[in-house]
Amino acid sequence: MPKQRNRREEKEDIKQGKVPEAWQDQPNRLRQKDLDARWVKKNGVSHYGYKNSISVDVGYGLIRRHVLTPANIHDSRMLPALLDAENEEAMVWADSAYQSKLVDSFLKEAGYESRIQEKGSRHHPLTTGAKKRNREYSKIRAKVEHVFGQMEMAMGGKLTRCIGLARARAWWCLRNLVFNFLRFTQLQYGVVQP
Repeated sequence: MPKQRNRREEKEDIKQGKVPEAWQDQPNRLRQKDLDARWVKKNGVSHYGYKNSISVDVGYGLIRRHVLTPANIHDSRMLPALLDAENEEAMVWADSAYQSKLVDSFLKEAGYESRIQEKGSRHHPLTTGAKKRNREYSKIRAKVEHVFGQMEMAMGGKLTRCIGLARARAWWCLRNLVFNFLRFTQLQYGVVQP
């Protein structure tokens, strides 16, 4: 997302879901301001914009479902929208950001088997068995990272140049669809094996 240059008071209004007073009589300026995008800090680096959460088919590497949210929404909140009841597999592979007791109980109630990577902490490091399981889970979970790698390397990056959540959703929906077309072509003509 293009970064917004807003004053402190304007930022507070935007966070509360209001349009700043100074912008209400300036429709051209308002058209250039994104009221839906948010900031998030990941690994000490601040990012502004939206987050594309996807569900990928393990066998073929196609995107089955996707959800676009402002960047400050945590990944684990998108899990229910990403689960596909028509999926033949009843296993969920995800990174440690999805790991919690609430997510585990939700998956169990919904009839899914959790293959979410475990996470350690300073005073509770991972056991040898947990590290081994995480390595096994990573082999499958990496297929999601391949999708983002393909988007970054062959599809022009992940930068979204549109303003507003509705436009960003449409843009990412089309981008995910184009990825599936490219992946289908690879599978159809034997460029890669599933």
